[in-house]
Amino acid sequence: MMFMKRKAIKERNYRRKQTEIYAVASAGRGLGATHLAVSIQSFFSSVKMQRSALVELSGHGEIRGLLNEEEAAEQNAVISGPVCGFTYLGADFFPDIRKSDLPFIKALDYEVIILDLGLITGTYALETARDIARDRLFITGSVSPWKYQEYRELMRCIINERPWLLESGISAFSAALPDIDRFRREFSIRLRIIPYIKDPFCLSNTDIEAISAFLGENKSPF
Repeated sequence: MMFMKRKAIKERNYRRKQTEIYAVASAGRGLGATHLAVSIQSFFSSVKMQRSALVELSGHGEIRGLLNEEEAAEQNAVISGPVCGFTYLGADFFPDIRKSDLPFIKALDYEVIILDLGLITGTYALETARDIARDRLFITGSVSPWKYQEYRELMRCIINERPWLLESGISAFSAALPDIDRFRREFSIRLRIIPYIKDPFCLSNTDIEAISAFLGENKSPF
């Protein structure tokens, strides 16, 4: 009887715990938002052993695009009322979700929800970004020479029109040290460097350390 009472209290406390929400947006198409979102999802589901879901709000359907034919065959359908998704390697994925579906997904008692917002300049992305705590939104991009102008235009827009986004984690990949220094001199902002991860669905020990540091789970500098 005492065991059952403790279990009931534990379950009530679990349900009261607020879901952690992480969001990833991108400065442009093909600049790593979905790749990073899946990597974060894998970290929480397989390493932290937390019940998590990745929700794609970008409308691009890129989550399924990261799976090859063999991996796609291993998916299990998840149908929760009006929202459909799939489970892969113990994690839940909801591709092509509308913003109006978010309350329903939040009610499913996930410990962590990762949002793939797509382009930060999109309406859904900006509206949703406002709801995300300052250290849980990451904007991806590249400050490499052939992408620098794209990132510069975004940063100028943020500084002039949406300064609240500066409180988020501005991130970059494929960035050489001179490009990073150039960005810091121009905008006085420190970039988080996105670690290279070959397979975001299956993290190596090195990937786990890199993602842990990127999210601030340890003291490793990135």
